Amino acid sequence: MRFPEFAMERMQSTWEHRVTYDLSESGIEALTLDEAVRDLAALGKQRIGYANGMGRDETRSLVAAFHPAATRDNVLITTGTSEANFLALATLVEPGDEVVIVMPNYMQLHGVAHGLGATVREVWLGEESGWRIDLDVLRAAVTPRTKAVCVCNPNNPTGQVLTAAESGELAAIVSTHGGWLIADEVYRGAERTAPETATFYGSHDRVIVTGGLSKAYGLPGLRIGWIVAPPERIAAAWSMKDYTTIAPATLSEVLAEIALARRGQLLARATCGGSRPPRERSASSGTASPSIPSSSWTGSSRTGARWSCPARTSARRGTCASDSACPRPCSAAASTLSTARSAPWPTRPAACMAVRHSDARRRP
Repeated sequence: MRFPEFAMERMQSTWEHRVTYDLSESGIEALTLDEAVRDLAALGKQRIGYANGMGRDETRSLVAAFHPAATRDNVLITTGTSEANFLALATLVEPGDEVVIVMPNYMQLHGVAHGLGATVREVWLGEESGWRIDLDVLRAAVTPRTKAVCVCNPNNPTGQVLTAAESGELAAIVSTHGGWLIADEVYRGAERTAPETATFYGSHDRVIVTGGLSKAYGLPGLRIGWIVAPPERIAAAWSMKDYTTIAPATLSEVLAEIALARRGQLLARATCGGSRPPRERSASSGTASPSIPSSSWTGSSRTGARWSCPARTSARRGTCASDSACPRPCSAAASTLSTARSAPWPTRPAACMAVRHSDARRRP
């Protein structure tokens, strides 16, 4: 296998920690360790041994809980969504197969498919149609040689979300010739102006879903992702994972479990409140999750400009509309928000890096 150079990732890795202003960040502001952990002292007593190769039972159950029809047996914990995408495709595709990729998209699967010896067919969303998918074009691209169709929903980088009708027809098209749908759902939960996107999982029996904590959860440094798929695809991915990362990082998975137990709160933070409840019951214990510190919502830039949860922000127009449903309504005028948006990313408002931003790029 020979993979093409991933030019965007190399550029990002080279420069993102050296520049003063990072305009290409694609997730919300990252949580601090204090915010991510329940008890820092207790974490210090955690033994740093090898983790379970598939992931902890509780972590997998928490992921299954927001994928209807899934159980923990349908979940494999991975090192970021990037490993999830790699394993999902690499265990399916052989030289000579065709892979259809809905574009624009994060270019990882595009490069992996080429590296595996597949022929890549692109189906482009058009700006003139509001970035909606043309299902007739997709239908024409899928052939008996198509092993997989790859889609990112919500889409990266446009933020477009497939309707329920589009999702159903897309899954049906993919299954026509016995292919698999690989749905990258890493931006699920980061929608600012719509309900949380429904998962593709369960819409058809040949669907593989990938996701992770990097975007809406504000935890990219944990490098925790997942695959949700039928048991035979999970078994194949786990078998290949023995050759890649073997197991998740132990401390990362402990923190991931805490995050997933308070998923509703973290997604409310991602959307600056929106219409989602500020508190959520733990899927495992039924107890209320701890609140996220107010420092997650407020801050200041080096210029002194203050911000407080700018909800429903429009990156293209540079305006901010207050939302009465937001737990901390926006108090920033457009000029202040503009100043805050140009501040170094650790002090930028979460909503300044939400899914629909025109400058968004995505690292899984």
